[in-house]
Amino acid sequence: MQATKFIYASGVMLLLGYLVLSWVGIQAGLVSPDALGMIRTVTERLQTGDFAISRPPGHPLNEFWMLPAAAWIMDGGKTLSSETYLFYQLVGGGFCLVIFWLLLRELPLSPACRLLAAACLVFSPQFLIESSDGEEFLWGTAFVLATVLFVARLSAGKMVHPRLGWGLAVACAVAASGYRPEFGAIALGIVFWTLLASDRSWAEKVGLGILTAVLVALLWGPLWFHHGAHGPWAIPFDPKVRVVLGLYKMAFNALGVTAMFFAVVFFLQTRDLFRIVPPFGKDILGYWLPWLVVIFFGIFFIYPTKVSVVFPGVAFLILLLAGWAKRWVWVCFVVGCLSTLLVQFDCFDHRVWVGLKLKSGLWEQALLDKPAYQGPKLVAVSRLANQGRHVIIANLWPWDLTWQRAHTPWPGVALSAGVSSGWPIAYQVGPGVVMSRGVLDEPSLLQTFAQSGYDVWIDEDVYREVFMRYTVTGPVPQTALIGGVTCRLVDLH
Repeated sequence: MQATKFIYASGVMLLLGYLVLSWVGIQAGLVSPDALGMIRTVTERLQTGDFAISRPPGHPLNEFWMLPAAAWIMDGGKTLSSETYLFYQLVGGGFCLVIFWLLLRELPLSPACRLLAAACLVFSPQFLIESSDGEEFLWGTAFVLATVLFVARLSAGKMVHPRLGWGLAVACAVAASGYRPEFGAIALGIVFWTLLASDRSWAEKVGLGILTAVLVALLWGPLWFHHGAHGPWAIPFDPKVRVVLGLYKMAFNALGVTAMFFAVVFFLQTRDLFRIVPPFGKDILGYWLPWLVVIFFGIFFIYPTKVSVVFPGVAFLILLLAGWAKRWVWVCFVVGCLSTLLVQFDCFDHRVWVGLKLKSGLWEQALLDKPAYQGPKLVAVSRLANQGRHVIIANLWPWDLTWQRAHTPWPGVALSAGVSSGWPIAYQVGPGVVMSRGVLDEPSLLQTFAQSGYDVWIDEDVYREVFMRYTVTGPVPQTALIGGVTCRLVDLH
């Protein structure tokens, strides 16, 4: 009895801790560039009726249905405020957590093990970041998890109305595509691969295929009607860079290097989990979970930019280890997951390989600092700009400068001539000018300032990342030709 009370009390503390940390992140403000883009897209549609997309290929359930509905409920239907968007993200995190808990209940686990698995999810870096900022990943993950939940319950004969269950599984998979197309494609693969192995009639299988086509057309039809079909933005990474960058982000950012190490240990010990014949029975989670971990971590190499893409894989990895790992591996994995709140390992310092080193944990980096941590860098850059007619290209994004201007006494004055994609990217500071790295997309602006007698300096970190294509060893040159302008490279560490 005492143990049960302790478990319940721990669960309440876990939920409160999640809500408190998320609230701290929300209070720190919205900084995700894609989130800001979605807010602008939805607000424009509410005010003009024009349906745009924030990023190709589009996210129709998010931008066409859910976010406008949130704006109507909380903002009167004329605009989508950042506060409403952040609350919407928190609701998505709660939705994801509930579905994850229901999946945990499908596994023969003790209450303590379920609680630890939930803690690993809740306090994983990407979950907390997305719950208090971020984009559409938690909502998309929730629908993928719901798809797996319905399939697992159907395969175990736990659904009173199987036809309704299969229909809900299809609907959840299609809904996942409305947040992330690749999530939806994988979720539909789960449904139909399992369905083909089931004893349902071919008429029902064909009917579910027709239902899928109808739902996809209804969901994606408005977007295709307005914009046509578009692929995602191309990422012109060299294959070697793609692999190395993907491995780095998965190992150090997805769950932390310690937890990922013990995940690898688990897979080396349990290679027999991978089976070829799709089952339809009580052990279907044991079949799907290993493959889903590999699939979601594998697709990250196609587009290795935002590590949140692998978040469904993180959720499935936690479920897999909770159910099948040896106790010592599971304990080490849990400790590794939870330690990311306090401290993390990294192997880079200012884009240069330095070997393993400790850095501040998730609490400080993602929830308290947000763009505020860029303050010292901006002070150093502004000091240089004050010394003469210098243009300083800082390793700061346009929204970093906007945030600093709104929340600190930084004296930069936005220049009307320096605007890119609606963002101010150039600010007058004394006799000089501070520019965000966004100016690299507008080289003509650099030429204008150079012709006006300004000398142009660029942060070494920006140059190393953008022009040396993630070369992480060796020095950078002293000068470089960018957009026809000779730039001096400076160390702004």
